[in-house]
Amino acid sequence: MTSVCVVMPAYNEQDGIASFLEELSGALAGYSASFIVVNDCSKDATGEAVESLASTGFPVTLVDNTVNSGHGPSTMNALRAAGRLIEK
Repeated sequence: MTSVCVVMPAYNEQDGIASFLEELSGALAGYSASFIVVNDCSKDATGEAVESLASTGFPVTLVDNTVNSGHGPSTMNALRAAGRLIEK
């Protein structure tokens, strides 16, 4: 089975992040999919929502930015995290 890793930045997405990730997972049902979400210093419970989903066994890794960095740098941070996972 082909593997795919979806990386994404997130900012203040607590209300929709879990259902969005589950929807993506369903769309990728023919693949061995994993997900990396970079929480870009959200002011809501985005990180907690992702961690809650991960606690169910959903294949998602949360990375927290230490400062709000914006879409581009957060995406690059997610790509670096994916590279570290692949190396393991």
